[in-house]
Amino acid sequence: MLKSSYGRFLGATALLLGFILALGYLYGIYQIQKEQNETLKRELREAQEISKEAVITRRISSQLEEIAYQQKEISDIQRQEAVHQSEIAENMRRNAEYERENALLSQEAAIEAYSEMEAQKQLADQHREEAVAAQMKADTLARLALVRSLGAEALSQYEAENKDLAALLCYSAWKFSYENKGDIYQPALFNALSLISDLYQSNNLHKGAIRAMKLLGDAKQPSLLTASQDGELFLWKVQPDGLDRDAILLHDNRFDFRFIARETKSNVCWALTYKGDLLKIDLTQKHCEETLETTLTAPAGFEAKNGNLWIMTKEGKLFKIDPQKASSNLVYSHDKKVSTFLNTPRYGFLIGDQSGQVYQIGENGEAKLLYSGHKQEISCLNGDLEGSLFIGYKNGLIQEVQIENQTTRDLVSHVSSPTSMILFDNRLLSVSMDGSARLWNMEEGRIVSSEIYNSSSWIHSSVLWNDGLTVIVGDEKGACTLFSISPERMAKDIKQHLSRDFTREEWQYYIGELAEYETYK
Repeated sequence: MLKSSYGRFLGATALLLGFILALGYLYGIYQIQKEQNETLKRELREAQEISKEAVITRRISSQLEEIAYQQKEISDIQRQEAVHQSEIAENMRRNAEYERENALLSQEAAIEAYSEMEAQKQLADQHREEAVAAQMKADTLARLALVRSLGAEALSQYEAENKDLAALLCYSAWKFSYENKGDIYQPALFNALSLISDLYQSNNLHKGAIRAMKLLGDAKQPSLLTASQDGELFLWKVQPDGLDRDAILLHDNRFDFRFIARETKSNVCWALTYKGDLLKIDLTQKHCEETLETTLTAPAGFEAKNGNLWIMTKEGKLFKIDPQKASSNLVYSHDKKVSTFLNTPRYGFLIGDQSGQVYQIGENGEAKLLYSGHKQEISCLNGDLEGSLFIGYKNGLIQEVQIENQTTRDLVSHVSSPTSMILFDNRLLSVSMDGSARLWNMEEGRIVSSEIYNSSSWIHSSVLWNDGLTVIVGDEKGACTLFSISPERMAKDIKQHLSRDFTREEWQYYIGELAEYETYK
């Protein structure tokens, strides 16, 4: 029984233990399950949270997607609008380009039309200017032709002793020539001016022929040294209205003076006689003394250069004289008789001989032929123009010779030997044994001369003063004449001495419609 009770007890205990164990096991399972449930709950909560976040994210994504779609739609709309605006802009650009092209075409057409208009205007202006110029030229030519007519008529009236009318005609001729830029040196006008103005101052200064003259000093206060064949050496003060005697340097008829020589800027002059006597002239002391007898008779020329004196005889002998040592050396001997000799700044020494040949002679005696085209005795030379020579012949002819090609121009008016030629301002002054002084315009193709002075005596020498406006000549009778060759001065003198004006009838008869009537007084 006990055993059975015990057994039951054990059984019950075992059952209890088993139950407890089962309970413990179940509790353990419960705890595990509880933990699992908590874990699951936590996971569920987390899942729920994640789900909520996912939902929110999805919603946000959906919203963002919707916004993105909206933005895309806006972008598409804007793109379409941009494309539309671009199309509009392109159309506008094309229209603008089209309008610009049209504008350019219109501008070109306008420019072309303007250019055509300007060309037509210029052509019209040119035709008008040509017409005006032609009319002016015709008027000018008519006035210049009138100048020649008035000059010739003035000379005729002067010779007929109608001097008042001659003066009016002459002044009118000068005025028309000056205003129309004509040649105021043309012979018809210049001869009338020269004759009617009568600006001549002539004095018998020497007893013998005046064979040599030398202008000294400056242009404002010049002096004139003159030498005659009667042994006279006189010094003069040059005034606009004539010559005033300054000093008698020598008057001894034993001397037949032919030449005067002076080096530039020297205060000493030398006078040479026909028999070869040399006299020294001190210009400062105004004193003359005989220094040397050379016995070199019949000189053809006399020059001072480089401290020496050079004498060329008509026999063709060139001597160099040292005045300090009173010695002479023969430098050159010519095979023909020499008729003229001078020193030029361009060619040095030049000689002209009786056969018409011109030679250049060096200081050491070397000779070079420059021209031999005219077989006439040469009476004078001028070598002041570069490349050219002016040659005066015994028969009165003057030739301009181009050295390089030997071409010539003839100046024909003198009827006897030219004795002096002076070149200035493209004009040539020549004086001659025929008693005339002539002025040549070297710029003209056909050279003609104006007779600016005429004497009944041979003219041996001449000088120019006052920049070529005044000429002084010396003649065979010992007379020295001073006169102007300035047309302006001659015209001014004529106007100052007018005694009346033209009558309207005279104006209409001599001048007519080419100029309006005017008074001169």
